[in-house]
Amino acid sequence: MHRLEVRLPTIRSPEIREIAETLIQSVRTQADLYASLLFLEKLSANESGKSLFSEAVVSISNNFPTGIFTSTTTIDELVARIRSDEFAAETRNRMVVSFTSMFEAAVVAAMHHFNVQNPTGGAKYPDFDGGIYDTKIINMWLKLYRETLATLPSEQYFTPAVSTHAARYWTNLYKARNQIVHAGGIAKEDQASIDGRPWGATAIGQSIRTEHNKIDDIIQFFDNSFGHFLYDLGEYQSATP
Repeated sequence: MHRLEVRLPTIRSPEIREIAETLIQSVRTQADLYASLLFLEKLSANESGKSLFSEAVVSISNNFPTGIFTSTTTIDELVARIRSDEFAAETRNRMVVSFTSMFEAAVVAAMHHFNVQNPTGGAKYPDFDGGIYDTKIINMWLKLYRETLATLPSEQYFTPAVSTHAARYWTNLYKARNQIVHAGGIAKEDQASIDGRPWGATAIGQSIRTEHNKIDDIIQFFDNSFGHFLYDLGEYQSATP
């Protein structure tokens, strides 16, 4: 989130700057957690590392007998899960859910600040290029855009932040999120691809296993695209009564 962080001092609206600061901290926390997971995978890959890891986790839960991490999990079971591909993939899936929650929280906060009401009656709002979407939060975001930035000449804001590419990106993220949360992580047509990227599924019905690179991609998209959007909202507030 380096680009947005560098821009923070130049966001003239205190309210929008606070939304951006909260987003940066939330995204950074997820990034740090994922980096910690990668470190634990390396640490638990060999016996000496496993020993160090075991000592660390036992200190967290020292009310349980030796070799037990919690009331239901042993050290060996925990290490075995960390060593497995499923553990990392499931963690990445849960991070996708967290990222969508961060996006939604920022959009809702900005809507509240600008007194933009939620869409009603299934209303849909176009992106900069005219694309239309079904996802509720995407239409909330685009309604916010339509009632703020879209009232300005396009050269006064970062057009790609509200382009069809950006809207499709967030829409696809939410579609994957909904499958993870509501359908046991089973891929539908939107998550299946010939090479399995980025959701780790080559056919409908397979399990979603979010790829490693997708996490960095989401963070970069927050930093570049959505970061520009928040910055431009701050500029919008400064330019309007």
